Parts: sequence; C-alpha cells; structure tokens
Amino acid sequence: MLDFLIAFVDDHLRLGLTGDEAQHLDEQMRHVREALPRIRSYSAIIMDRITPELAGREWYTLRCPDCLKWALLAEGGEVRCLFCEARWEAEAFVLPYAVEVLEHSWRDYRKTGPPTEDCPERGAHALIDEAYLAAAPEDARQYCFGCSTEFQGLESCMRCTRLSQPADGPTICNDCLGDLG
Repeated sequence: MLDFLIAFVDDHLRLGLTGDEAQHLDEQMRHVREALPRIRSYSAIIMDRITPELAGREWYTLRCPDCLKWALLAEGGEVRCLFCEARWEAEAFVLPYAVEVLEHSWRDYRKTGPPTEDCPERGAHALIDEAYLAAAPEDARQYCFGCSTEFQGLESCMRCTRLSQPADGPTICNDCLGDLG
C-alpha cells in the first residue's frame, strides 16, 4: 500500500503542482524517502521489485547517498536510484556520494570543491577516485558518473596534469600528444 501511495503522489499529485507547492512537496517526500529503508517489509518489497532491473548491471550499480541501498544506477550519464527514485546530474552527484556513502566530511570539500576530476574518455567533470560498485563492493574503483566507465590506474599527465590511462613510458594524455605531434 505504501508503494502505491508514493507512486500516486509522484505520478498524479505532483503533476498539478508548480513553484513553491512543488518544491514543498519535493522536500517533504525527500524526508519520507529517507525513512523508507527503515521499514523492513517495505524495503524488502521494493528490493524484490527492482532486483530484475538491477540484474546484469552490477558494474553500474552503487549505494545511493539518500537511502544507502545498493540500488543506484549510474549508467549512460544518468544517475538514479531505483529504490528511492532520487536523481542527480552526473557532475553534481560526486559530492553527495563522497559525503553520504564514503563518509567523507563536507568540510573536506568546503574550500576545494567536490572530489572530481575530468574524465579521460569524455571530459565530463564527474570522475571520482573512490567508487564501490556492486560487482566488486570491496574494491575501490576510479569511476566516471558521466560516461559510466570504470578505470584503474589512471595517472596525471606529465604536461597538463589531467588524468590519463598510462601507456608504455611517461604518462601523456592524448590532447598533449596531439599538441606535441
């Protein structure tokens, strides 16, 4: 019944709201969604429902910073939780992930900003050095939430300091190699 009511609010009631009303409902529903994982029977029902959608996507599945369930898909530049239905822009997701999932302090990033780097594949500023994927939950990975690519062993380019996949010899990114060429 709770699942039905939440879907009803999202699918029907929210559509008729605008401005402050919509913002107020979103804030209130965020509180509701944060409490949902503590309701065990509800949690089990939702996890049973979304498990088929998560199957085979373990390399794109992470813990959600809102509900802390292994139900967040970071795939194709889209970052969304199937359990609590939270959504983020890829570049904005890194900070909540670092603070809520990795348990880093907000203060760590107050002056420096989120712990992100530019992705060597697509250039999105959505690469994090420490991500844990459902496929290997004990192993930290370098992961780009913008292109959904897992990296290992990226190093700073000797010339511009952007991260790059090392090759034989000194690490130089493709852009710098093109400039030298």
